[in-house]
Amino acid sequence: MDPAAAGAGMFAPENRERLEASFREFASRPENRPLVEQQQRLEVGGALALRDAQLEARLRSAVLALPPAEQRRLAPVLRHGVLRRLLQSLAGGGGGGCGPAGVGDGGAAASAFVSPLAPWVDNARVMGMLSEAARALRRGAVSEAELEELLVAQLRVGGGGGGGGSSGLPAAASGARQGAAALQQQASPPAPNQVVLPSNLLVDALNEHLSERRAGSAALAASDPAAALRHFARASAIVSFVRGATPDDDAEVARCRAGVALSEAAARAALQEWGAAAAACSDGLAALRGGCGALPAAPLASARSPTAAEAGPGSAPRGASDGTRPASSLDPDLEVRLLLRRAEARLARDDHRAALADVEAAEAMDPWADGAAALRARSRDAARREARGGGEDARRLAARMLRGLTVRD
Repeated sequence: MDPAAAGAGMFAPENRERLEASFREFASRPENRPLVEQQQRLEVGGALALRDAQLEARLRSAVLALPPAEQRRLAPVLRHGVLRRLLQSLAGGGGGGCGPAGVGDGGAAASAFVSPLAPWVDNARVMGMLSEAARALRRGAVSEAELEELLVAQLRVGGGGGGGGSSGLPAAASGARQGAAALQQQASPPAPNQVVLPSNLLVDALNEHLSERRAGSAALAASDPAAALRHFARASAIVSFVRGATPDDDAEVARCRAGVALSEAAARAALQEWGAAAAACSDGLAALRGGCGALPAAPLASARSPTAAEAGPGSAPRGASDGTRPASSLDPDLEVRLLLRRAEARLARDDHRAALADVEAAEAMDPWADGAAALRARSRDAARREARGGGEDARRLAARMLRGLTVRD
């Protein structure tokens, strides 16, 4: 008999049941169990390696589909395995139209893809948490295994489910969060024109506000500050209307309100509306320092002078209110940017001493803040010129007064 024909007959469909029974009998023998387990481990390892390769390829495509500036922001996060796996889950959960082909070639094909990571990178809260986690890993404050364990524990707590085998810690943490939320609502109830949203609905509202801010930034980059202000007005209306159901959510709303104020100040500065720009920065600083609270929903700042309560540095005596960072600041980096932008607006209005106080407050929080040294030099030079000019005016006035005097016996 032809050996090839005999081999083909062995694997014929009618012989399949006989072969399966023979293999099961072979695998059930005790002496063959180590071989079977070894083969199973190889197959499982191969499947896991294939899954990891697919996730890594999906993450790489999602990152390459982002603009270069956002890729650089993600670079420190991507150096850590636990944060890479977190980004893999975010990239895989959006079902975005990002594919491996044509993404990284820099051609027209790359623009056809929208990275599923784009909404997460645009979310200031998400990027802040990722950056803080990356810094903690670099400093050695936490290991990757510890951070992964914390993330898994937070997911279990956030899910609210008291699964079997778990201790009472998730339920206690959930109760503590609910109690803190209740106390916060009692301490600062929402204004009549505000609505308290749960986290799932608040995310949608904040994403809509981010879309308006991006549209406004695009209009500002296209030298259309009037259109930018319209988009920023809509974004401001959203974050002024909503409140979070928890203290963390409320703090995020306050950060978004401050971010809108910073964007508005840039548009006002482009229109040379320096008073309105300074007032917008003061509104943003008030949101960061006081949280969301029950602040009234206000339209975009008009061209007004900030009050003594909101003027901050430069309008109060040096001391507790000299512009140093208060303990309740929600986002120090954003506060520094607001202080420096207000200093520019005040300098343009010839309010040199107030501008210098803003710069000094920003440098007290971040000595290496971009542009702070140049602003400080400009403010000091302008203040010196103003002081010299004021002295000369006083001398000229005294000379005119003395010229009209007559000496009498």
